[in-house]
Amino acid sequence: MTRSSRLALACSLVIALAATSSANLLVDPGFEGGGGAAWNPYRSTTAFEFDFDNTDEVQDGLQSLRVDFSPMSSWQIFAAEQDITVLGGEDWYASVFAMTDISGAPAMQVYLETIFFSNSVEMVGMNLQSASLTEATPQDVWQQLSVAGTTPIGADSARYRLIIFNTGEAVTGSGSVWFDQAFAAVPEPATLSLLGLSSALLLLLRRKTRSH
Repeated sequence: MTRSSRLALACSLVIALAATSSANLLVDPGFEGGGGAAWNPYRSTTAFEFDFDNTDEVQDGLQSLRVDFSPMSSWQIFAAEQDITVLGGEDWYASVFAMTDISGAPAMQVYLETIFFSNSVEMVGMNLQSASLTEATPQDVWQQLSVAGTTPIGADSARYRLIIFNTGEAVTGSGSVWFDQAFAAVPEPATLSLLGLSSALLLLLRRKTRSH
C-alpha cells in the first residue's frame, strides 16, 4: 500500500469515528443500579405505582422500570426524569424502549419528552416529544421511542422525561408500562478533535500528492 493510500485510509477511519462518537448523558440508563436513585419520579396522584428494580419484563440487561396504574377520574401524569447539562446548538438524540399493557384505556399515552432550560428557566416551546404509545399500538411488545434535533441556542440544560399521561378522561381499568435502555446523546468533545485530526491528515495527503 502506498503512503498516499495509507493516509487516505487513516482519514476515512478518523472521519468514521468522528461521525459515530457520542456521549450518553444519562445516569443508570438501563435501570441496573437498583432503586432508581438517578431518576426523579413524579406522580400527580397515587394512581401510579413504580418499581425501578423490576425483573418481570426486561428489554436488555437485568432490570427495567415498571409503572402500574389504577383507575383515575381526571388528568394525571407519571414521569421518571433526569436533568442533563447541554450546550445550545448541539445535535441531540434521545430514545427509550417502552412496552405497554394499556388496552382498554383510551385516555392513556406513553412517550419520551425532553424540555430545554436556560439559566434554570424553561424555554417555552423548546421541547422535543416522541410519538406516543396508546391502546391502539401493539401491546406487550417492546418499541423504541426516540427524538432527534438540535438544542436551542442559549440552552444549558435539558430534562429527559419518561411519561405516562392521562389526557383527562376517566380511566376505569388498570394496566402497566415498562421502560428500559434509556439513552440521551450529543457529540463528545473528542469528536471535534477527531475532525481536526482528519482535516490535518487530508491536508498532508494533498501536499504529498502535489509533491509527486
